[in-house]
Amino acid sequence: MLRGLYTSATGLNAEIMEQDVVANDIANVNTVGFKKDSTVLESFPLRLLERIQDRMDRGTGLTPPDMPAWLDPSRVAPPIGLMGQGVRVAETATDFTAGSLKQTNQPLDMALEGPGLFVVQRGDGSMAYTRAGDFTVNSQKELCTLDGNVVMGVENQPITIDGLHVVVDTGGAVKVDGRLAGTLRLVEYDPKTFMKAGDNLYTKQEPLVAEFRPEVQPKDVRVLQGYIEQSNVQVVSEMVRMISLMRAYEEGTKAVTMQDQSLAMLFTNVGTPA
Repeated sequence: MLRGLYTSATGLNAEIMEQDVVANDIANVNTVGFKKDSTVLESFPLRLLERIQDRMDRGTGLTPPDMPAWLDPSRVAPPIGLMGQGVRVAETATDFTAGSLKQTNQPLDMALEGPGLFVVQRGDGSMAYTRAGDFTVNSQKELCTLDGNVVMGVENQPITIDGLHVVVDTGGAVKVDGRLAGTLRLVEYDPKTFMKAGDNLYTKQEPLVAEFRPEVQPKDVRVLQGYIEQSNVQVVSEMVRMISLMRAYEEGTKAVTMQDQSLAMLFTNVGTPA
């Protein structure tokens, strides 16, 4: 019975983590370039249950009465069957499905078409990646994100916007007042090597970004100026998902309550004279 309580508790913990993920997705429904997450559950190893008090003799199939069955290792315990031990959250997977494009006609707004990411440099000098292309210009006239991360060019240098008329072609070349200011550095997204790092950014897991390779500019990624990519979160779907998780959590709490009441009856009534 205690085993059942632990199994139910693992389900409740998994449901709480799933609800947190869904809540974060809903909170970022209006975040430019945001990609929703989903949890991947896995079960704990199954356990084979046996009737240890009802072991049978290997030769005759009978249980000799000379000693307790559970003390005799030469006897076979008849199996009852497999029993699950609960679930856990194995990982949080990011759905990189492209969001819808919104036209803004702003020269510093850019969206990516295809499995690509912008390369930015954070305040600590480390490189990160993002799909959010609602850029601006900092005090040094460098192209940057709204959080201040500097957008990098293919020469691994910031792109300076020193002028009024900005034109960006589909290959990422940035021209300011007719002069080439640089080309956006892009990388191809790979779900096996990229992970979320917060603030709508991604980082590479392995290998670490240790060297600059200008030749890896992806061919199937296009830059669209005057557009931003919206979040791929569908509010209605996420609300339905949240309701389903809440109902599953309620059922889990009922299972815990039922087993707790059964234990209370067991401790109270067993051994009590009729």
